[in-house]
Amino acid sequence: MANWPDELRDVVDEIQAALGPEDKLILFREITYGFSKSRVFLVDIESGKHDYSGMAILKVTQGNMPDGMAFESRKLQQALEGSPEGFAERHLPRLVFCHKSEKFSAVFTSVVSGSLESVEPLIKLGAKQLTAALFSISKKLLDEWNPDYSWREDSTPLWDTLPAWLEKKSDRLLNGVGEGDLQIEPAYEAFSLDGEWMPNPLWFLANGGGALADYETRMAVGRLHGDLHGYNVLIRMAAPHQQVNRPGFSGGYVT
Repeated sequence: MANWPDELRDVVDEIQAALGPEDKLILFREITYGFSKSRVFLVDIESGKHDYSGMAILKVTQGNMPDGMAFESRKLQQALEGSPEGFAERHLPRLVFCHKSEKFSAVFTSVVSGSLESVEPLIKLGAKQLTAALFSISKKLLDEWNPDYSWREDSTPLWDTLPAWLEKKSDRLLNGVGEGDLQIEPAYEAFSLDGEWMPNPLWFLANGGGALADYETRMAVGRLHGDLHGYNVLIRMAAPHQQVNRPGFSGGYVT
């Protein structure tokens, strides 16, 4: 059991009051501190009011976001209802409880298939673990989440896809976010991760796609996670810092 950060003491007191005086809220550890500056915690709750007992994920977002929490909750429900049988139970959390005030919003979701005591955000993995995790995630998203995908009839310039997917985030990545948070500079075609050289997507963004601009592809159409960055994928490890096991997804959802 850990102590809550001092700067969130008032927030935790308000959440506890919203849960109910007889309900328990115990902090185990902080998991991530992501791009949106949301704080994500692993907690243990016992709530008769919300009919839930056990480990949960608590996401706290500072600021008044009246629509953000409702949007995220709605997208999660759409993902749960629109997923093939069995996928949601293995990889998607369910919404347990939401609370919002003028200063913050708090969302509790269930832990996907077991404990999170040996879990790491995708962004914290080393090169070899990251490669294995990305392979596992890609396979599950394509084979398990989209067994009924279809193909667009027309071809699309390959380079049009990345800027379209990133939308406004591409400007943020090229104007300091990549260099600050990711420690990657757009001036170089590749970057080193634990001694492994990786292609640099920021370089492609800054240089019109490079060689990718010469290719076209047909796009698959199906279910898509709308915000699948390295803080929104939690990887359960068979043992801490060893073998990659089962991914769990949080964040956005689009079809």
